[in-house]
Amino acid sequence: MPPPNQKRVSHPHAVKAYERAAGDKTLPSDLRPPHILKKTLDYLFGTLVRKEGFKETFGFVRDRTRSVRNDFTMQHERASVAIECHERCARFHVVALHEMRGTRDFEVFLEEQQLMNTLQSLKEFYTDPINADNPPPNQLEFRVYHRLIHIRDQKERHDDVPKEILDHPIFRLVTRFRHAVQATSSPITKSSKLRVDEQGMRIFGELVGALMQGNSSSTESNRTSKVMPYLVACILQHLFGSETIDEAEMETIRGGLDVVEIIDGGMSEASEVRGETNGDDDMGEAFMGEVEDEGDQLDEGEEDLYEYQEHEQERHTAVPAFSASQASAPAPTVGSAFSNLTLQHQQQEDQPSPI
Repeated sequence: MPPPNQKRVSHPHAVKAYERAAGDKTLPSDLRPPHILKKTLDYLFGTLVRKEGFKETFGFVRDRTRSVRNDFTMQHERASVAIECHERCARFHVVALHEMRGTRDFEVFLEEQQLMNTLQSLKEFYTDPINADNPPPNQLEFRVYHRLIHIRDQKERHDDVPKEILDHPIFRLVTRFRHAVQATSSPITKSSKLRVDEQGMRIFGELVGALMQGNSSSTESNRTSKVMPYLVACILQHLFGSETIDEAEMETIRGGLDVVEIIDGGMSEASEVRGETNGDDDMGEAFMGEVEDEGDQLDEGEEDLYEYQEHEQERHTAVPAFSASQASAPAPTVGSAFSNLTLQHQQQEDQPSPI
């Protein structure tokens, strides 16, 4: 038995690392089938993240989820299991933009890039003919994230968005908010500051109300109804800076969800693997070593969406986007849209449940 505190691999818990594609060197036996890839995510999120913590496992889980996505790509899998797994990975990356913000060695741009790659894959999956007879139920959610994270892109591309999504009130409000930000922030570059004027704030307030109303009337659980508003808040904080929304507001919007429930869309897919290790104290040793720096190069169908620029620190220490400045109108005196969201959330929580 190895001496204590010595790095060692726990083979029952080892997970395939990400490796750049090697063309014809990739053997079919090296690729995990879809149902195994789903179980891999169940283990990564439901066991490792839940037991060891998001920040503590972030580097390992990020690398292994990228490996999962790569295995789907190599097999040209685009059906329901691939969609579900990519949706969970996308939520993981959105959460990372908030949870890992300001931590040592966290590269915001690289994380944003991986989120964009995952959302791009989802867009392609959603429009694939294989899913024509069974439209993915979460498409609106991830179309919204895509519209927001690409807010700097002033080219409109609606040709691949289904009409029912284009006409959805939430998607229309996101598009209006996006246009308002672009108009106020013009000219927009990769490193310029994003700002919102009073009109944009009003639109965003409508969006917040639509998110809360639309989700609260859903037949899904209360946990599920909180996920999308929280992840939208994470993206907005990433885009406009921490002055936009403070941690107290973020926690209120989160509504008591743990990070795994958020990643799983409120319905914890990974709950089945909780405790499977029977309290194995060596479980964490499978990821205690440092993950090799892969440079986040884009391979096997991943789009190179932006070239790297070291602008994140400047971008997030700028004048608050939701306050008065030369490029924006005075901030509304009624408070931010996130404050309104917090108030609405508290009012909903205070309402007595029907008997």
